[in-house]
Amino acid sequence: MGQSGWVLCTKCLGMWYGGNGTAGYCPKGGGHEAAAQSWYTISTSGSGQANWRWCNKCQGLFYAGNSLGVCPSHSHSSGGSDPYVLSTSGKGQSDWRWCSKCQGLFYTPNGPGVCPLDHQTHKYDPGDPNFVLSGSGSGQPNWKYCHKCEGLFYTGNNMGLCPKGGTHDPSGSGPYVLSQSGPGQINWRLCNQCQGLFFAYINLGACPAPNTHNLVGSGDYVLSTSALPNQGEYQSDWHLCTKCQGLFSGTNDGVCPVGGQHEGGSNDYAISYTKLT
Repeated sequence: MGQSGWVLCTKCLGMWYGGNGTAGYCPKGGGHEAAAQSWYTISTSGSGQANWRWCNKCQGLFYAGNSLGVCPSHSHSSGGSDPYVLSTSGKGQSDWRWCSKCQGLFYTPNGPGVCPLDHQTHKYDPGDPNFVLSGSGSGQPNWKYCHKCEGLFYTGNNMGLCPKGGTHDPSGSGPYVLSQSGPGQINWRLCNQCQGLFFAYINLGACPAPNTHNLVGSGDYVLSTSALPNQGEYQSDWHLCTKCQGLFSGTNDGVCPVGGQHEGGSNDYAISYTKLT
């Protein structure tokens, strides 16, 4: 069991919960910032180190086994928090560490981050546990690649609308499966107008149909990044278009409903699929 909606703050490099629509308090000042990066699922049971809690003031994750630590808004408060369990093995993304000063969790490959205790760097012992954030879950089939616009769309309802005109064309596409749980970035949604997949965290993007995408009736899909170990067949080189908020294949720049080609530069997403024989 796990809870999705956790994200790495690009300012302080700490782990915070973004699933309730608040940016919390960042020790570097202001709210946490997520940008377009991976979202994580954190276990609430199973093997690993227990006594991790969510702070309802700063939205950060901290270890409550020693003390309530230090929050950018004074001490942490764990009221309403689930009891989280962090694993030190298994599939997922490693190099998450516990700060012995503020009791928070932070990501080490990008640097030592910023600690709310003294606004200096986080502190950890190399011999401390190296935590792995991961998750699991089944997926929804009937997703296809459109070779006209390079986008991903859902065929379970209809062929949708393609920004290149007419409906999407799945000719030659393998069948893709999208997960609604597990490790990765949440807030990806199905548009009920064009049947395309888009990222709903920033805004509703642009749709080939009039106005913006419409997410009514959509599940909350989770996209993995190719940096995370996965089981089975996964195809990488999918990107978030910063103009329309849609997902497109990086083999070329496709066609964007805003006009011109898609513009990427985001994470390299990986989607489960079955090869055609």
